[in-house]
Amino acid sequence: MFRLLSQGVMNIATAQLGHHVGDAPINDATDLAGLSPDIETFRRVTEAFRPVLAEFYARNLGLELLTLQSFQAQILYCRDPFRSLADLKGRKVRSSGASQADFIEYFGGTGVSMAFGEVQQGLQQGVIDCAITGTLGGYSARWYEAARYLYTLPINWGAGATAANKAWWDGLPEDIRALLRKELAAVEAEMWALNARENEIGINCNTTGPCPLGDPAGMVRVDPGPEDLALREKALREAVLPGFKARCGADCVAAFNATIGPVVGLTIE
Repeated sequence: MFRLLSQGVMNIATAQLGHHVGDAPINDATDLAGLSPDIETFRRVTEAFRPVLAEFYARNLGLELLTLQSFQAQILYCRDPFRSLADLKGRKVRSSGASQADFIEYFGGTGVSMAFGEVQQGLQQGVIDCAITGTLGGYSARWYEAARYLYTLPINWGAGATAANKAWWDGLPEDIRALLRKELAAVEAEMWALNARENEIGINCNTTGPCPLGDPAGMVRVDPGPEDLALREKALREAVLPGFKARCGADCVAAFNATIGPVVGLTIE
């Protein structure tokens, strides 16, 4: 989508950054699997990296960055009994983004690239064993019809962005740009607040309720124990960060260490 945006096919677009890592690995920086244990940390990480991403978009992609926001926690929906991250071993898991795949493969699973709309059928037919998406997204798509176990550990947060074609943006009158920036900033704040609320709503709707959006789906809720919280960080350090470094290079590492690193207390060597 951002490639089409940079070509002027559209003027403004919103997209999930994990889907654009192949074109620009820097898009993964704020939402690496295991990096932010909660949405408040993810928001601080996002704000810290915003100037870096804005400069990269303008210089390399011909885009003007307008918003950065989240979806809900990206969690596991699985067909068969699931107790801990160790149960990823041998399972085929739909992922969206390179760092999710690194995370899954660290535990002996296989990351599978699959369009969102194909996941339910993939689970039903056994093409995949589990899939990762937001807590409410999976409920809305009725993944619970094929997946019976909901593992609530946040793997990441589904970073999103709104951007404009920079040539088009720069051609707008200054007062119009100011108006759009003001109103889009308000929308961004509302998106953060909405997804913070929807996170627990999605978990409740998928399991036993209460659910303001329909009938509870009755999935088995599996919450992580202390061991899996420690394993999430171990996978981040030993697989996800090295994978990001290999894909993105020295400039990415330096930018990460200078901005995100102090927020989460990590340095990529």
